[in-house]
Amino acid sequence: MNYSPDGKTFTSDSFANTFGLWRVVDGTISDGLKKHSAVRAITYSPDGKTIAFISYKKISVYIGSNKDSGETIKLWNATDDSLVTIEHERYSPYDTVHALAYSPDGKTLASAGSDKTIKLWNTADGSLILILKGHGDQVLSITYSPDGKTLASAGSDKTIKLWNTADGSLVNSLNSHDDSVRAVAYSPDGQMLASASSDKTVKLWNMTDGSLIATLKEHEGVYAIAYSPDGKTLASVSGDDGKGRTVKIWGVDFDLNLDALMIRACNWLCDYLSYNPNVSAGDKKLLEGCSESKLKQS
Repeated sequence: MNYSPDGKTFTSDSFANTFGLWRVVDGTISDGLKKHSAVRAITYSPDGKTIAFISYKKISVYIGSNKDSGETIKLWNATDDSLVTIEHERYSPYDTVHALAYSPDGKTLASAGSDKTIKLWNTADGSLILILKGHGDQVLSITYSPDGKTLASAGSDKTIKLWNTADGSLVNSLNSHDDSVRAVAYSPDGQMLASASSDKTVKLWNMTDGSLIATLKEHEGVYAIAYSPDGKTLASVSGDDGKGRTVKIWGVDFDLNLDALMIRACNWLCDYLSYNPNVSAGDKKLLEGCSESKLKQS
């Protein structure tokens, strides 16, 4: 289920050959897209006018090969009901598309799956623009940076890869997780990237240099993450391992400006030395480096 960018409608997928577009104001459903197979991985374009989803024919388990599964990516214009179908190239009968992501300008749609690649598609005509190769196993999650210049991908090879969307080159590979990386999400300002893994951790990365900022633990295997609009909190969802599913909310308001961070730390030290009655006279000499108004925040 996904809300439209304006919050007026949301979509529901189904394995019953229906696709629902619901009106939030009164709970009614518009005509569903029909005559296609089971639907999943629904995502809105940034302007809310187009909806991308994955559709495939139902496969019976007793069939020896599912080469006729016909998995496709479809772009539906929610205004006039027009439909563009992207025939996703399959490298084997068992290739599956796991994730979709629109570029911020809505002109490109990225898809990723079990063929270990990320494909970039032109949303105007469904043509293939680029194929990004570098993962050693299936790709489970993809997301664009807010400026659209970088695409982050993650998968079963335990890595996170950052790609230049202009030429498809690999910019960086982040390696710290001990199990499959199930989800990645950029902070709204693009300065941080969060990654969620089956290794029961969420990791936060500095996008300036790719360094690891923090590892959030005390979780079961994590399969979904999302930033709040202001970027100060992060929600993570754990898998169901018999203990039930949980959602954790983390405070992630990190200041990545090192100069500002040092000034703040010095001000805290000045306050501590000034007001703590247990500080010795000798230690208070450190206050000579603090002005009456303390250091100014940059």
